[in-house]
Amino acid sequence: MKFAFLILAHKQVELVYRQIDALSHPDHHFFIHLDKKSNLNIKEKYLSKKNVHFTTNRIRVNWGGYNMVKATLNLIQEAMSSGNKFDYFILMSGQCFPTKPSNYIRKFFKKNNGLSFIELYPFLDEKPKAQGLDRFHFPAFFDQLSFILKDAFTIGNKTYEFKKLLSQFIFSLCKKTGYKRRIPNSLTPCYGSQWWALHNTSIDYVIKYLAQNPKVHNFFKYTWAPDELFFQTIMYNSPLSEDIKPSSLWYIDWNTNGPPKTLDSNDIDVLVQSKALMARKFDINKSRNLIHTLECL
Repeated sequence: MKFAFLILAHKQVELVYRQIDALSHPDHHFFIHLDKKSNLNIKEKYLSKKNVHFTTNRIRVNWGGYNMVKATLNLIQEAMSSGNKFDYFILMSGQCFPTKPSNYIRKFFKKNNGLSFIELYPFLDEKPKAQGLDRFHFPAFFDQLSFILKDAFTIGNKTYEFKKLLSQFIFSLCKKTGYKRRIPNSLTPCYGSQWWALHNTSIDYVIKYLAQNPKVHNFFKYTWAPDELFFQTIMYNSPLSEDIKPSSLWYIDWNTNGPPKTLDSNDIDVLVQSKALMARKFDINKSRNLIHTLECL
């Protein structure tokens, strides 16, 4: 079995190197997108590896914007054009790390060959968690405002993000005027974790579906945080439901008041005991001991 690991990174390229080494196998290929905003130098050792591909088609990824999905699709296309027939495409961030040895991961997918693993939940409630339907009904323009390089500003003791505030204002205005975007193709909207492991049949379906339905593509260009909606919605509404496991293979600690916890050596027991194959998020300095322990498993 051949695997394409698609890695979206924006900092700490050293951690990407550790990912590559930890997942090293002759049938594992790595396709890496480094955010265009990041000025990262790549070691010649990794540039010369035949199974490691740092894409030159780099784009500026903006929080909440469609460019995150665009970068992912670019990596998929690069993997599909590489001359290799991959069984699985696994999307990771530059701050993920495997919690199981490479051979264990291969055995897992061999046992479950043909199944795709993507966390997805349909928005069946008019008032779902985090008001998620707002993200479908009302437009957002994070990528279109990317010319604003310094987004945050401080008033008194509080810091505000202009793009987020503008999007919230647009949402509020749309609600007051009764404006709603129509979801194309009568799709049931879904949400879920950005990180997934899709079998090649699912990847083929997504690419063909987008080619035949450009209005779906365009719809998500103006959607808040489509990385948590795009693949989830397409796969949920696909004819491949019997081949989809609606669950994540990642361990992520969301018991915080903001972004997920940065894992450290105190998390080793829960990671080892977990059935998850991957975890996030890691920091090359704060997680150094934990990373070393996982590498030695």
